[in-house]
Amino acid sequence: MSDSSQFAISDLGAFFSINQLSSGNSNSFNLSPSVKSQLLNSNKTNWEKIEGYYTANGGESYLTIGNFFDSNNTSYTFIGNGPYACAYYYIDDVSLIDSSSIGINEINNNSNITIYPNPSNGNIQIDLSKLKGVEICNL
Repeated sequence: MSDSSQFAISDLGAFFSINQLSSGNSNSFNLSPSVKSQLLNSNKTNWEKIEGYYTANGGESYLTIGNFFDSNNTSYTFIGNGPYACAYYYIDDVSLIDSSSIGINEINNNSNITIYPNPSNGNIQIDLSKLKGVEICNL
């Protein structure tokens, strides 16, 4: 976030599209972002990680990052006396990763343990119901 900003918003988002977006004479796109941050992005000292998941429809060639809402529908907070009455953000190190290639190979060893989903979005379930006993140790 720029030191010049007077406001911070929690409506940063990303929109994937087949064609390049144009707002015409409007100040907003009037679109629902494909991925939206839920955090109030007000850190002027350190970078903040914003991430999300998107399932492509096919044919997407453009990624647009910003606020997709008009002023009446944008959540904002006053954060300081910068020279600009807006929220001005720096964006760096954008990555797009095919999440279908993330995961582990299925293990078929007649195990009594099942781990799912595979691939995972970071949360996994471990089914131990077929085991006769479980011991958990803090090492």
